[in-house]
Amino acid sequence: MELFSTGGHVAYKFTTGGVNDDITVWDADDVADYDPKNPFRSKRTTYALPSYNEWYKAAYYNPADSLYYKFANGKNTMPTPVSSGIDPDTAVFSFDEFEVDAPADVHLAGGLSPYGVMGLEGNAWEWEESSFDVSPGNYNTNGSSIRGFRGGDFTSDNISSSLRRWEYPMALDSESLGFRVVRLSAGGEVPEPSMMLIGTLLGFGGIIAKRRIKK
Repeated sequence: MELFSTGGHVAYKFTTGGVNDDITVWDADDVADYDPKNPFRSKRTTYALPSYNEWYKAAYYNPADSLYYKFANGKNTMPTPVSSGIDPDTAVFSFDEFEVDAPADVHLAGGLSPYGVMGLEGNAWEWEESSFDVSPGNYNTNGSSIRGFRGGDFTSDNISSSLRRWEYPMALDSESLGFRVVRLSAGGEVPEPSMMLIGTLLGFGGIIAKRRIKK
């Protein structure tokens, strides 16, 4: 995958030159970047991985009625499984006798969430920026912390809002695991999710497609 720079400020602090090397948190001496509420993400960045709350709201919140739902179709009932497509109330996952052999193209990854975001359930698990422990005092205070991932993948029906998994990012590579990028507005605020989430990418750095996640 070809990488390019938009000219914006970096989101994360690497202490060596490699893509996967020694990521750490910003500290109070990094005045322009340090945010005590989230030391992991620079205050000056435009693009970042979604946090626990950003990802969850984009998937399960319906702004029309101000309610959260169990699935990203805006309902408490499972969407219809498909292998590819954009029909409403569908997602790319395997269920009963219906099996999907590979993730779909990111532009054909099922119906949209109520916020208008595609592929937030099924198709591929997605890394969160957030450490698995999101309790006060522990949230993103260590660059090497276990990170959460959500959304399920094409291999099973583990797609409900109650499911969140975790791993050390560089300890796991998988054909059913990727990441999504958020675009932040000026000042680091998060816009509404329909404008925020811009696609799922599979296979970056140490997260290269090789094997499935262990169930």
